Amino acid sequence: MNKQILFACLFLLPIRSIGQEPSTKDATVILVHPAVEPRPALKFRLTPPGHTQRHGNAALFYHRAIQLLSTFKQQEIRSVQAGTDKQERPRPFDDEFTDWLVLPLEEFPSEQIRNKLQRVEHILKEIELGSQRADCDWGLTTRQEGLDLSLPEIQETRSLARLVAVKARLEIQEHRPDQAMRWIQVGGALGRHVSHGPTMIQALVGLAIDHIMVDRIVEWIQMPGTPSLYWALADRPRPFVSLEPAVEGEYYLLERILPRLTELDRRIWSVEETRTFIADLEKEARAFAPDDLYPFASFVGNRLSLAMIAADRYPDARKALIAEGHDPDRLDAMPIVQVSLLHAYEGFKQNRDQRIKWFNMPYWQSYNRIDGPVPSSSPENPTSRLLTLLEYSIPASGFTRLGSVRLERRYDALQCVEAIRLYAGTHKGQFPERLEDLVESPCPSDPALGIPFRYRVEGKTARVEGDRIPDSPERHEYQIQYLLKMAN
Repeated sequence: MNKQILFACLFLLPIRSIGQEPSTKDATVILVHPAVEPRPALKFRLTPPGHTQRHGNAALFYHRAIQLLSTFKQQEIRSVQAGTDKQERPRPFDDEFTDWLVLPLEEFPSEQIRNKLQRVEHILKEIELGSQRADCDWGLTTRQEGLDLSLPEIQETRSLARLVAVKARLEIQEHRPDQAMRWIQVGGALGRHVSHGPTMIQALVGLAIDHIMVDRIVEWIQMPGTPSLYWALADRPRPFVSLEPAVEGEYYLLERILPRLTELDRRIWSVEETRTFIADLEKEARAFAPDDLYPFASFVGNRLSLAMIAADRYPDARKALIAEGHDPDRLDAMPIVQVSLLHAYEGFKQNRDQRIKWFNMPYWQSYNRIDGPVPSSSPENPTSRLLTLLEYSIPASGFTRLGSVRLERRYDALQCVEAIRLYAGTHKGQFPERLEDLVESPCPSDPALGIPFRYRVEGKTARVEGDRIPDSPERHEYQIQYLLKMAN
């Protein structure tokens, strides 16, 4: 996993839980108000309806919002510094909004937040305009930087998401369900748009944004008098955040970094071309290969190091390529390094596809197939050292997929909660005895496990639960634990 992806992964974890031990006692308490369907049934949607979307590039509006927010932050800092002791540091804007996202709604400082949001209303307008666009192109698909590509605009979208989420919370706290859902929809569209790009970091940040918006849905459904969101949740895009652009983009990451790899089998290289490629490979490998795999420090300036590994494996590589149907005479005309690299590259492509081919299978059938171990890189097995050097560029997509299935199961578990609210609305505020009884609003299965969510009634409360997602960290965030309490 490269550093950008590891950095983004931190934002999939709730701030309050960092460093805490997992606990089976942590449950999200949901106050259940019996509900009816909205009229029409899809009055509320989690994404903008197609007929309301306009042509244009959403990224242009998000870029404007980011720039306007940056200017606002600078102005606010200067304003605070001008009126305070020079030694006093103004509170960071993002920290303030982060705190407002975790405050219980009953402690929400509405007046203070309303005043602050009025000052950034022009920024919220740009975000909303972006959410109404059908397309989002960040202009990253054809970039050649590979792992060195900086993505500050993608990271800054998290600040935009905080603005939207706080706006939604204010509308919820002040009992304006239509306006609250409008901003939940804007935030959901932002997360989906952020993920439209060729990097895993975009998918991870997009997922993190939509996890924030799911928290707002949990708050929305607890407002007295709100209709059920069952059909809105059932009608949502699946998956809500598509990982396809990121997987497709990073599938060819190595080829973007080292485009000459695709020429290994097309023509015979010159000695100078071979030397240049070795230098490029050694340089780029520093970005993604761990030090214990390829200890560059021991031979800085020695361009023959990789060549020596390749030369040592040449006899076996040539033999294997001939067995696969390559022309012996053509192989003999190639430089030794080219033959060894061709063999390693062919093995790399086969191993890459063995992992990626499972990506669109149900999570519970394939979670242990995506990020399998790379071959041993022991000194006694130099062939695998060369192959493993290439394999470390395969995207660490398993963690991204974990974030995706976690989001999907949260949506599906909430769909079960909303089915229960519908049942209570026609059964005098009673919980159903079993989820199977909800024939008019069937409950989806747990997408992480491939089985129904657990459900049980305990007196005046009920529980919707799902075990920890396979292959996930030992943290309660990767379980479903909803404790339902019927409102009086």
